[in-house]
Amino acid sequence: MGSKYILLAGSIILGLLASFLPEIAQAANSLSSVSKGDASYAGTYVYGENPEHGRALVREAMSKAINQLPVAFRGLASRRLAEVDPLIHRIVIELHEGLISVRVMGERSASFSTHQGLTEKVTNLKGKQVDLTQSFTDQGLEQLFVGRRGSSRILYTLRANGQQLLVSTVTTSPLLNAPISYQLLYVRQ
Repeated sequence: MGSKYILLAGSIILGLLASFLPEIAQAANSLSSVSKGDASYAGTYVYGENPEHGRALVREAMSKAINQLPVAFRGLASRRLAEVDPLIHRIVIELHEGLISVRVMGERSASFSTHQGLTEKVTNLKGKQVDLTQSFTDQGLEQLFVGRRGSSRILYTLRANGQQLLVSTVTTSPLLNAPISYQLLYVRQ
């Protein structure tokens, strides 16, 4: 009689496991889906042009958004944005067993390591806690930062030659009438 119950319990457990297998497989695939094609992104990249040119591009994009704010807020927004050099000078991308690590270095530096496709809490360059999801899409490596006052989507696209990394940034906020959007080109070191 006891072996009958053991067989019944075993078949119930196997049935339950089988019902969860697709979810388990999907989670495992998500954690280890950094493919060989994605591995080509691993490396160190430096801003490829004159740093003043890069700063000017970023500040121009910020100014366009600020100029659409009500006049009373423009001065404060301009001063806050002027407090920090907006240019990232160096980017290091590392990939290991589903873990994506992106280190950015400029006036301020930060390192962001998360598992492929999973949202995790990180501290952004401004010292604020935000949610970050990093994943490879058909467009490249995407970082999505979401905080209380808005979000930033950074897309790293490796050019066909494998030596240039185009970094496209779009920042949105309910406080802005228009997104802040710009692109910078980095060169593999």
